[in-house]
Amino acid sequence: MNPKTKTLLFILVSFVLGVLVGGTALRSWESLRFERRSENQIDMMKAFAERLRLNNAQIAQVDTILEQRRRKFDQYRSAMLSVRDSTRQEIRRLLSPEQNTLFDEYLKEVKAREERRHASRPGR
Repeated sequence: MNPKTKTLLFILVSFVLGVLVGGTALRSWESLRFERRSENQIDMMKAFAERLRLNNAQIAQVDTILEQRRRKFDQYRSAMLSVRDSTRQEIRRLLSPEQNTLFDEYLKEVKAREERRHASRPGR
């Protein structure tokens, strides 16, 4: 492989890793979704409301604001996943069949790491 190809491959793999890390960060925000709130999150919202002495109207308004932000994060997450997938496709076009096999193995390892990290979070 010539140096130019190696450099391009390094840049693309670095980009994919950045997308994966960004996607993982966005996924962590997914836990804020109202329909998936854990008991810890509900307790946190109660403590927040009590500490700030929010009335029922304010609690509803805060919840509306948070729900709007959750939807935005979901949109960002979808966009990041789309970018990640298209980047992977571009990289695959550059790789030989053997390299694509190695790339598949690498992606499985990344997914397993993310799942372990995701599962190890409290309140999950």
